[in-house]
Amino acid sequence: MKEPIPLDTSTCILTSLSLDGRLESFHGLIPAIQQAVLLGFKQVLLPPVDVGVIGKALSAELIPLADFHQLLEVCC
Repeated sequence: MKEPIPLDTSTCILTSLSLDGRLESFHGLIPAIQQAVLLGFKQVLLPPVDVGVIGKALSAELIPLADFHQLLEVCC
């Protein structure tokens, strides 16, 4: 089991939650990530998207997660 990610003022969660607990992308996710980085967030928790292209250009760590249960595992 991974070490929990501390949820503090440097962590941002950007995702849409489906009724069955899956974390899903939403329209405008990439600009939202860019804005989170500009606001100073160091970690951004995301739905399962390919962060390879945008992750290299940003100063924040992008952490893709599949569902609500995985989010709870990582954060708690």
